Amino acid sequence: MRRRVIDRFGLAAVAGCVAVGALAVAGCGGGGSSSTTGASGASGASGSAPLSKQEFVSQANAICADVNNKIESLQQPPQNAQVSELVPLLTQELAIAREAESKLEALTPPSELQNERDKLVANTQKEEALADKLIAAAKANDSSQAQALGQQLDALNKQDNSISSSIGLTECAKDASPQG
Repeated sequence: MRRRVIDRFGLAAVAGCVAVGALAVAGCGGGGSSSTTGASGASGASGSAPLSKQEFVSQANAICADVNNKIESLQQPPQNAQVSELVPLLTQELAIAREAESKLEALTPPSELQNERDKLVANTQKEEALADKLIAAAKANDSSQAQALGQQLDALNKQDNSISSSIGLTECAKDASPQG
């Protein structure tokens, strides 16, 4: 769910931080600790009982599908946009990622998915820092810096997609992009 607008510049998507990274549960900077109720009861960051694999995958995919829809509803940038013209879009995508993060943060993965989740958490923390730097580079209209940061995001995105696909998070592994 990461190929975005900045791909025009050969960059990875900032919103890549979004769903897959957001699944990581603690990374992209979201912060809520609301709980989500699954078939086995409430689960969350506060140490409640973990969800079953099926519940975790189902709830995470639902959150990621919502993120994909929000990303796709965003307005596409002009065909030959300057990198600085992408700031509003990148900022919107990152906000969507952070909102999803707070929802995903409330999900407690089953122990069998803990290692994958931990890898996604580590990647997501890196992605958020890179996304913030990318937005700063875009504000400065520094396309070479934005390109370099985008390449780093792209590499993390590929790892995230692979991990997400391997554990059944098909919606989280999709590459959504603005369609509006």
